Amino acid sequence: MQAVSTAYKEQIQHKFRNRSYVRVSYGVFNLIAGQQAKFADNGHTAYGNLNLNDDILPDHDYATFEKDYWRADGKQFLLPAAGPYNYDGYVSEAVSGSDNTFAIDPTITVTFSDAQDIYGLTFTFPTGQVPQEIKVNGTNYFPDSEKYVMPDRLEDVAQITIDFIKSPAAGRRVRLNRLQFGQTVYFGNKELIKTSFSSSVDFLSLSLTQKQFSFTIDNRQQIYNPLNPSGLYSYLSSQQPLKVEYGYELDDGSIEWILGDSLTSEGTPVTSDNQAIFTAIDNLCRLTSMFQKGMYHPSGISLYDLAKEVLQDAGVEHYMIDDHLKSVFTRAALPVATHRECLQIIANAGQCILYTDRNGYIKLEIALDPTITIGDNGHTVFSDSDSAYNDEDLPTAKYADFLPNSWKTAGIKILLPASGPYIRTGFVSDKICGADGIFTVYPVFYWTYSFPYSAFQIPITFDNIDNEYATDFDVIYKLAGAEIDRVSITGNTAVTYTVEHSVGKTDRIEIEIHKWCRGTHRATIAQIGSGRVNDMRIDFSTASSRPTVEKSSQVKTVTVNCYSYVPASAATEIYHQDITLNGAITLNISHDAATEISASLTGGTITVQEHYTYYSVLVISGSGTATLSITGKMLTTASVGVVKQINPQGEDKPALTNPLITDLTNAQNTAVWIADYFGKRNSLTTGYRGNPEADAHDLVYMESEFEGLFPARIMEHKIEFNGALSGTVKAVKMNG
Repeated sequence: MQAVSTAYKEQIQHKFRNRSYVRVSYGVFNLIAGQQAKFADNGHTAYGNLNLNDDILPDHDYATFEKDYWRADGKQFLLPAAGPYNYDGYVSEAVSGSDNTFAIDPTITVTFSDAQDIYGLTFTFPTGQVPQEIKVNGTNYFPDSEKYVMPDRLEDVAQITIDFIKSPAAGRRVRLNRLQFGQTVYFGNKELIKTSFSSSVDFLSLSLTQKQFSFTIDNRQQIYNPLNPSGLYSYLSSQQPLKVEYGYELDDGSIEWILGDSLTSEGTPVTSDNQAIFTAIDNLCRLTSMFQKGMYHPSGISLYDLAKEVLQDAGVEHYMIDDHLKSVFTRAALPVATHRECLQIIANAGQCILYTDRNGYIKLEIALDPTITIGDNGHTVFSDSDSAYNDEDLPTAKYADFLPNSWKTAGIKILLPASGPYIRTGFVSDKICGADGIFTVYPVFYWTYSFPYSAFQIPITFDNIDNEYATDFDVIYKLAGAEIDRVSITGNTAVTYTVEHSVGKTDRIEIEIHKWCRGTHRATIAQIGSGRVNDMRIDFSTASSRPTVEKSSQVKTVTVNCYSYVPASAATEIYHQDITLNGAITLNISHDAATEISASLTGGTITVQEHYTYYSVLVISGSGTATLSITGKMLTTASVGVVKQINPQGEDKPALTNPLITDLTNAQNTAVWIADYFGKRNSLTTGYRGNPEADAHDLVYMESEFEGLFPARIMEHKIEFNGALSGTVKAVKMNG
């Protein structure tokens, strides 16, 4: 769920919505030019460089003795006496004179191995460091922003020469963070006829998640017609960066924008009837190259390290792997499969979902609910803090306490036994308030999550036996040990009080009690109820129709296979081939699973050999007939099925055959995870007004004719726009 303002949350629920907006930024960049580009210059500083075709921009620079260049914003480093340096961008050696010009203009030259057609250039300068004048291939330009787009096209160029004529100010060097070969084109409500964005997620990572986006624009000017020689079609290609944003007009007239997603174009647009249709997909869909480097690990490897290996082999720079995978190990080799399929196998074995987030990062994220631990800062011997959080039933009696007026209250009292077991009491503090009800040391009841989680509603029942309550208390939200938010309640007069406050990520929530309703008494929390974890609802007020409900068949058992791999005691031949050689040749060889692999060649020479469990790469050379032999210790595979029964009757699901599950504990955990999924049999599909802040796998609250708001997790989500927003959602009911 994307973070939005309180005003947005309130106003988008109005019966009549304000105006909605969509804007799409589409890259028209020459990707081939970017790959071929070779940079040279006539001099840059030791701490500068020519890494100008990089996705990652510098976030600091160095304070140098240039006129008025020292700043006090914390974003400059002192220049060290020697490298390595922490700046990644071009800094000219030349410094301008008092008139901002140079004795010799700083110059960058870019050459390509093939002539290129480029739809302008995009310069990214550091903040406040925009040169006053530049020259590109002999034409003068006057940059006016830190992200300056040179408007003219470059046709059939094998070289680009950029001369910096005037610096940003007198006594300054020229700085350039990035140079892109092309520019971004923007489409808004005026140009967009309609858009459609769909996303889906497999809760068990048994299939690949996917995102798809399409938008249709007005093409009456025929700019995107491939037959138009002066149009832009010839500059377009697949895998161009694309970003979609959704806007909502607030009551004060401002527009709140939400990042919809960061995708890449699927191909070139299709044009017809004065319209052009563009399509885009997520970065995960692009990982179709093969991963062949799976290795048997007799001592085990974490799924975290395995996922990192696959992502780096695929050349992915932007990714996030859940720390949970650091605790899950396998001894198996990944099979030969596409990079995205390998990541899917890892996600499934580690109880994770695999998807790309809105910034285009590939993420493996734990799909389990967090483990919750209960605690407090001091309680009586008969207190039971765990029951306050975990029990659905409230206490029916309490122990008599030798405090003023504690026997006079109406609740049922029983004498405290000499030792346990004790009745269910909830949390009872060992701290006693003063006669005015104020605690000198605040009682604190808290719970922690094993990983960050969202929070919204916290229903608190204080002392339901004597109808006592905290009048003043704080709810404190923490993350990684630091307080991130606090809600203060004063003047409460209710035994049951529901705190409603939205927090996106917290791993610890504390209830800190300041004042009690009666003097010289202990604080009591009988129960923390099951509140909503967010305020996102798709109910009858937002849905366009009653939901269509599907109920899956009842499942009796799920089975998860746990595999063992045992190497043979001796090496045997796993590949044999007679080859006629005439110079050097590269061989990519698939073979049965083996370890301790080696190759020999009779009648030739092996210059390179790389061996993996299922695959070998050899470079051999020679002349005439040669015999190639590969030997290794074959791996024998055995498996045992771990069965989890869900119901006494129903369907027995086919066994999960994930080769990475080599540990019985992980097999049991996976079986419980899958069983929990198949225990949730009801799914609901409905159209609604559309909330672009919602994501697939988000928990939302839906409504039916027979039940008020209940939790449901989104499986499929679609947001459409044709002047106004609308949506379709398919979600799994989480409570049955």
